[in-house]
Amino acid sequence: MTYTATEAPKLEGNREKFRLEGLLAAQAKTREGLAKIREALRPGMTELEIQRAGEEILRGLGAKKNWHRVTVRIDADTLLKFNAPANPTAKLETSSIVFLDIGPVFEIDGVEYEGDFGDTFAMDADAEKNRMVAVCRTLFERVAEIWREEEITGVELYQRATREADRLGVALNQEVDGHRVGDFPHQVFFRGGIGELEFKPGAGVWILEIQIRHPTLPYGAFYEDSLV
Repeated sequence: MTYTATEAPKLEGNREKFRLEGLLAAQAKTREGLAKIREALRPGMTELEIQRAGEEILRGLGAKKNWHRVTVRIDADTLLKFNAPANPTAKLETSSIVFLDIGPVFEIDGVEYEGDFGDTFAMDADAEKNRMVAVCRTLFERVAEIWREEEITGVELYQRATREADRLGVALNQEVDGHRVGDFPHQVFFRGGIGELEFKPGAGVWILEIQIRHPTLPYGAFYEDSLV
């Protein structure tokens, strides 16, 4: 299903007290939270243990709740989509690649705002895993720059993302296409993805998601942040 430009005001709607500055402040705190969770990673931790540690860290930063759970993917699980359940046997090794995806809710000036940030990390100096981390971030920046510079629809944006991924020698997961955020909960306005939009996504209220897989090895990488 796709949505036309005439539907943009509804799909990008927010409540009366919403302020873009508040949403961006919540996103900045979300990035801080993910950095702290990264610092807490230790070999031997399971995905579930990292998830629980992440929740505690976010509470310490003032997030009273999440709009989506702390998601952790280790090694082969980095190929899984967001809605796949946590793997109780996956354990972080010194050689692992791991990605984190967090969605805390922070109160800014009396309004609850949704943050959403994700990134991938290689636990050691493995050249190929570190290359995948770098390629994923590069691909995100290329696609975000296309969005900034061109009058491009959400549908077209992910078509371009696929071509850019091909140029970088990786495969884009086309089922992962980014989404709305806003004052909590944004789902009352829209539950779909950027890849359904036949108009250009507006600044600040959309999260660009990039998930890639290695062309030959059983792992991938993930990165997401606001389109601003």
